[in-house]
Amino acid sequence: MGAAALVVSGLLLAGCASMPDSGDVDSVNGSPRADADSQVRVYGVPPRAGEQPREIVLGFLEATTSDDPGYDTARKYLASNKQGTWNPSEVTTILTEPPQVRVDRSGDREEDGVTISLTGKQVARVDAKHAYKPDERPYDNKIHVVRQGGEWRIDALPAGLVLGVPDFQRIYRSVNKYYFARLGPDQRRSGRSEVLVPDPVYLRKRIDPVTSTARALLDGPTNWLAPVTTTAFRPGTRVVDDRLSLDDSNNLKVRLNSRADSANLAQCRRMAAQLLFTVQDQASATVGDVRLERRDGSKLCGLTREQAQEYSPGRTEGRADRQYYIDAKHKMVSLADSEDEARRVPGAFGDGQARLGSVAVDRSERRAAGVTEDGRSLYVAALEHGSALGDVRLRARTGANDGLAPPSWDGLGDLWVVDRSTEQPRLLRLPGGTGTPEEVQVTGLDGGRITGLRVAADGVRIALLVSKGGHTKLLLGR
Repeated sequence: MGAAALVVSGLLLAGCASMPDSGDVDSVNGSPRADADSQVRVYGVPPRAGEQPREIVLGFLEATTSDDPGYDTARKYLASNKQGTWNPSEVTTILTEPPQVRVDRSGDREEDGVTISLTGKQVARVDAKHAYKPDERPYDNKIHVVRQGGEWRIDALPAGLVLGVPDFQRIYRSVNKYYFARLGPDQRRSGRSEVLVPDPVYLRKRIDPVTSTARALLDGPTNWLAPVTTTAFRPGTRVVDDRLSLDDSNNLKVRLNSRADSANLAQCRRMAAQLLFTVQDQASATVGDVRLERRDGSKLCGLTREQAQEYSPGRTEGRADRQYYIDAKHKMVSLADSEDEARRVPGAFGDGQARLGSVAVDRSERRAAGVTEDGRSLYVAALEHGSALGDVRLRARTGANDGLAPPSWDGLGDLWVVDRSTEQPRLLRLPGGTGTPEEVQVTGLDGGRITGLRVAADGVRIALLVSKGGHTKLLLGR
């Protein structure tokens, strides 16, 4: 690939400039920097005079892996009619390695240009909303190069970016945006009508992470999560300022365009909550509060970090004080970080009233669900002294070969479990943990059999292990 200049800790290494040995001593700002600012930055090299078509393509591909915010260097490899229309954010195609570059053919005349092939093994794509999706297939695409002003330039190319996995991992990081999901009937148990749900996307690491994350949030949820979530921002709402950052008090001020002017206080606070939790992971310090402003700079509303806890995505999760597992005698035990030895939990599961094969503890750590060693029966018992085992809450269907999978609680108090019967597999939910089991219909399995699950605390997302033809896949469901 082409050469590149490096910026280390913000200092450009250019030529052989000497260290200064005279002059006044000046005080400099020693305030902490964001982690992204202290890492090595890579900048592409513009095309050189006389470079041939293959070199132009290699240089362009190298420039697209740089930390140039607007890809200005990469655009210099493009023909004049493409420099303004090329959209690197349209899609990112990820290959196992950087694409192989091969001169395919030349036209009969030099002015017809040169066609160059890009080939490799594709593993995934990131769409215009920054959502990552595995997509394995052979990759084969074309770039066309023509003479312009005596130099070769690219006048036709694949959409977006084409990167190898190593470059993608270096340039991008996973970021959670947050949107609201309605809880429906489940709000009766949680006391909440909605919950903030994370929407993971991939954004460039070192390109103004706070601003890019806020703008990505305003773009709306990814296509996958959109059917079950909403946003407090009206369509067309945009950040007015070119750059966002925390002030000296770790507060974030965001000026929005006129689409936000009519928001009432409740809607504005919901917008601020989405911004606070989305930006937090990208900020160099804990965000104290968020102030939203109209385009003219007047205050729309403010939300402190303490007030934002009302909307916190972690409110349904709880905080586990102990770890729980099954010991060699098939009894349930627990262990705290400060302890050297596990101890039996109080109640039926610790007393050995059933030989357990798997357990799950609810978010309050007051109840547990246990599947017996043979996988046939599910019990729910309180984690308190003197509690009884009680009735079987669910039995595996007759003829089941694999029995019940380990259960999983969501943050609303519902219990989920899979009956892995080969003949009639099913996904079930027990409302409140002890209600009548309800079979949940699942589409998109394509003949596969669910063999395991974990449900998110918010109850909106679920991870399923699905087996088919001797292979097992991890699928995510809404």
